[in-house]
Amino acid sequence: MRYTASVPEFSIRRAQPGDAEKLIDLMRELARFEKLDHLFVSTADDLRKWLFGGSPAAAAEVAEIGGGLVGYSVSFRTFSTFLGKPGL
Repeated sequence: MRYTASVPEFSIRRAQPGDAEKLIDLMRELARFEKLDHLFVSTADDLRKWLFGGSPAAAAEVAEIGGGLVGYSVSFRTFSTFLGKPGL
């Protein structure tokens, strides 16, 4: 007997302003999982301002399966005064 399975397409791409609402949903889901949702105050407007505005404070990537967002990463630069160099 032969079995076949259909695997949805998986991709990773840079986040776009139109992803802000879904990103907030995923971030809120993580806060709930960590039992920290009482501290979660971020909004889609915050993301649009700080990730996609004129002077972004961070960068975000999203993972998609079958065209739906299923994960994200957010990265930002830091500077270590102890090491005297930038980090991520």
